[in-house]
Amino acid sequence: MLRASSLALALLACACHTDDVGIPCQLESQDQTDVVSIGLSAFDCRSRLCLRYGGAEEVRPLCTASCGQDNDCPSGTDACPDGFRCIYAKAKGATGCCRLCVCRRFIVEGQALEDYCQANPNPHCP
Repeated sequence: MLRASSLALALLACACHTDDVGIPCQLESQDQTDVVSIGLSAFDCRSRLCLRYGGAEEVRPLCTASCGQDNDCPSGTDACPDGFRCIYAKAKGATGCCRLCVCRRFIVEGQALEDYCQANPNPHCP
């Protein structure tokens, strides 16, 4: 009996936290020329991941989380009413070729990043 409850607690601790995906967050630095910026230590996000996806000035950084499929991401939030997709956000860096929840209205479709990341998976995604 004790083992079952310990296992349940361990599974809960490992579960993805998507309840704050889409909440505005603060990036350490915001280079407006970067199309994708990811902060790895955003204390206002449970996942510690803050994502600014898109080069337009009006794009605000939002909390994100790692995901495996679109259903792992919220269907919509106040900051992103169109919902989120689970996509590869960028190719290089600590979160390169990691799938993250990205606001649908900021996504620019392209197959090149998808192809690159499928050929070069990142085994250390958060």
